[in-house]
Amino acid sequence: MKKYFFLFLCYFFSVIYVSAQASQIDNIVAIVNEKAILNSEVNQMLFLLRNTSQNILTSLNISFLKEKIIKRLILDRLMLDEAKKINLIVTDDQVNNAIKNIASEQNITVDQLKNNIFINNKINGYFNYYDYFSSIKKLLTIQMIQDYELHKRVRTSDQEINFILKNMISYRLNHRKIKYSYIFFPFSKTRNNNAIYNKNILIAHIVKKLKQGYSFKKLCQKYQKNKNFLIQDASWANVLKIKKIFLNTLNIFKKGQILGPIKNEKGVYVFKIYDIKDPQEDIVQEFHVKHCLIKSSKSSYASNTKKIIFDIYKNLINKTYSFDYAVQHFSQDVFSYQKNGDLGWVVNESLPENFKMVLLNLHDKQISKPIKSNFGWHIFQLLEKRKIDKFYKIKKHQAHKILLFRKIELERKKWIKDLIRTAYIKIFKNEKK
Repeated sequence: MKKYFFLFLCYFFSVIYVSAQASQIDNIVAIVNEKAILNSEVNQMLFLLRNTSQNILTSLNISFLKEKIIKRLILDRLMLDEAKKINLIVTDDQVNNAIKNIASEQNITVDQLKNNIFINNKINGYFNYYDYFSSIKKLLTIQMIQDYELHKRVRTSDQEINFILKNMISYRLNHRKIKYSYIFFPFSKTRNNNAIYNKNILIAHIVKKLKQGYSFKKLCQKYQKNKNFLIQDASWANVLKIKKIFLNTLNIFKKGQILGPIKNEKGVYVFKIYDIKDPQEDIVQEFHVKHCLIKSSKSSYASNTKKIIFDIYKNLINKTYSFDYAVQHFSQDVFSYQKNGDLGWVVNESLPENFKMVLLNLHDKQISKPIKSNFGWHIFQLLEKRKIDKFYKIKKHQAHKILLFRKIELERKKWIKDLIRTAYIKIFKNEKK
């Protein structure tokens, strides 16, 4: 639910709470592409912020805050114009759900929220529940047009994701377990040059023999009477624990590996790696799917929704047209139809039970019968299946989110600059209109 709180505050990173007084004269504060922004709209936004969160501070003066809000309303107007161009519609159900979540964030009911708005309107007389509902609808529209536009602009490659992923999976590698033995050559308490030289010759000889394939066990037996070094029998340990002892100087990557000589403050070590065990894998099923969506509706059109989706299915089965054609001409998912309905890889655990069963029984390139969800009716096309380790799936998803966030921020700034550059904007400062 935090996303609903964020939805209304993300645009106002420096905005803080003030108590707005009603203005009796509705001045024009700005013109955007021949449309006026009124002082009452600024006051309404102040009220909206107050009712969105109780945690906004009171450190800025009202004139500074209004200046920020005017700039925000100008951008909002430009974005709403973009939404109108593509006939983007936010339904009343979507607005009501958002208001429920806003009320929940404040630990009050929707009725209590309405009552707060009613009391304020009774006192100030300029902002009723209809105004509040309309403001939320505008903000949802703005969020949706941003999502739509930025999804069009932003592209991420596997190469970029893997670059970030490489650094993230070091955790996995460091939590492997290794079975190892080592020979330890302690530093001598006396600084005898001949003794140091002879020990270095012995270490070099042992390392050379081991790397040539000589048995570690036999070598240890040969020198076990030598009191100049100690032998550790084979045992299991966590890679991270071993690396901490040797300050990350161990690069363990395969069975049979010989590591050394490696120095620390106590002496010199030579390691033999017998076995490596990765942390227990958690294998999950994934599906790469496309879908064609016909949304549910409460209007009279709803009675035709099922008929429409089954007509599409019939035409697909009869090869009247392709799945891509169906998506481009009929799908009501504004985010996926730009990619011919491609939803990417979807993990089995995230799907409703009826979706899982359908996709598990599909063959590659096969389409499903229409399936109903809370969003409407879907037809899926399975592109392929795969089984993966859940750890790498989660980390790759996180790497993708990090990359996506960076690119979205960059593209959002470019998009806003483009909107402002091509628009007519005039701001009035303390002028009565």
